[in-house]
Amino acid sequence: MEIVDARRPERLRLELGAGGAGASGRSDPRLLRDVVGFLATPRSCSVVEDLEAALLELWQDVLGGGSPSLRDTEECARFFSGLGFLHKYKVYGVKVALPFGYSLFDLRDGQGFSFQIHETPKLEGFHVLRPKRNALLYVATLDEWEGGDREWAERWCAASPGERPRLGEGRGCLRPRAGDVVAVARTHTVHTVLGCVLEEYASCSVDSVVRLLDQNTRTEPGLPATHPSPARLLSSSPGLPAREMARRGTGWASAPPAEDGRVIETEEVTGRRYLLRPGTPLRLPGSGHVTSVVVVDGELSARFSGLTWCKGPGGVVVTPPGPDLVLSADRPTCVAVHRVSTEMVGYAWS
Repeated sequence: MEIVDARRPERLRLELGAGGAGASGRSDPRLLRDVVGFLATPRSCSVVEDLEAALLELWQDVLGGGSPSLRDTEECARFFSGLGFLHKYKVYGVKVALPFGYSLFDLRDGQGFSFQIHETPKLEGFHVLRPKRNALLYVATLDEWEGGDREWAERWCAASPGERPRLGEGRGCLRPRAGDVVAVARTHTVHTVLGCVLEEYASCSVDSVVRLLDQNTRTEPGLPATHPSPARLLSSSPGLPAREMARRGTGWASAPPAEDGRVIETEEVTGRRYLLRPGTPLRLPGSGHVTSVVVVDGELSARFSGLTWCKGPGGVVVTPPGPDLVLSADRPTCVAVHRVSTEMVGYAWS
């Protein structure tokens, strides 16, 4: 199970799998122990994503919604719940991600994603936890981008932070507030987010983007001594979303947040925040989806087949398709729930 010098999924599969998918090696508790131990030290994004790809491949027969045994289904849930968050360090901040599309971002002030589109079915919903001084969220059509916003963005990216205010803003720009929800629910939508602590519910955890304008250098960033705490990032905005923002005409329209805490809802991916109350369990159907639950605040009790977990803030429960997942709490507890279709889990992202 040596992984220190591993770089490619093929090598990792051999070193970690002890026989490959379906063999007893992936259920060996030493595998999870060694992976968690390896990732406890900050690693380059390329190494983390190679390891992530190898682990997804190792469990693909269970994650893909086939007909695995109940034992394999439970072992898969135990593995990914124990694995928890992966830390991916970017030049513009850090991405703290689960392997199936739920992520927390801590973006440096005024920095963030490239201006980009998704041509593959990576859809995503953003929940702004804490905007920084120079926070910006941009969503536009390709026609708007080519009809003047590209020129604005090129000037804006080339300018120093002190010069940017005089350049104004493109039509798709929003100065976000804490609790804002924005969904990018169609491909070929131009978007970026800058300078926020952000919660993202997406179809996958890898980039899979076409960069229309990239203001970021493509060098490996320096690594910190220790990982940031997911619980600390989540504490930036512990409750339900505050307002729903959407493009309308040439500007933005706001609406009260969805009563069900919805951030995004499509056939491929759904993302919500729920407030669990004592005596009112939440049952999440187990068929057709991989489900990730993150405790925002409070104390969660989760039951999946013969498995039970008790988790506090920043805690994670991940379940593959199979039995229903039942969530409950003895006191008010906020959770983030991400569900992605088995088709997206097995999609060949590029």
